[in-house]
Amino acid sequence: MILRRVVSAILSGLAFVAIMSMADYTPAAERAENVLYHPFSTQLILGACFVVPFFLFLGIPMSVLLDRLISRHGTDSRAKRYLLSVGYYVLGGLAAMLLLLLLIRGGRADSFAAFSAMAGAFVLASMLLLHVSMLLDAWSGRWRSKKLPSRQP
Repeated sequence: MILRRVVSAILSGLAFVAIMSMADYTPAAERAENVLYHPFSTQLILGACFVVPFFLFLGIPMSVLLDRLISRHGTDSRAKRYLLSVGYYVLGGLAAMLLLLLLIRGGRADSFAAFSAMAGAFVLASMLLLHVSMLLDAWSGRWRSKKLPSRQP
């Protein structure tokens, strides 16, 4: 179970870095003079070095807590459980954002635009973690359900 969470945190972190690097990348045709631009590969590598540890050390404990809260509701319907998971993970992403704002900036955001951009990034990160985790659960469930050929002596 912990291995699945570690793998989902790493994959989610890498997907998040790829999405954010694509959003931040400036093509060569649109670059201004005398401005330093990093290549896309550098953005990916540096982003992975900084973001994946956050997913590991903040995302894994948060997902354990959220999954326990979701399991307490005891919903029978898959749709209700999914919507409940989405709601809890959105709130968890916002809680992680507020925690980091408190640690880094003393709870201040420069403007509402900066606050909303940060909230959007944290909600995206939490949704990636939820959906990658769900995909790994489905994949591992199918893999475990397949019967392995028995060895005949």
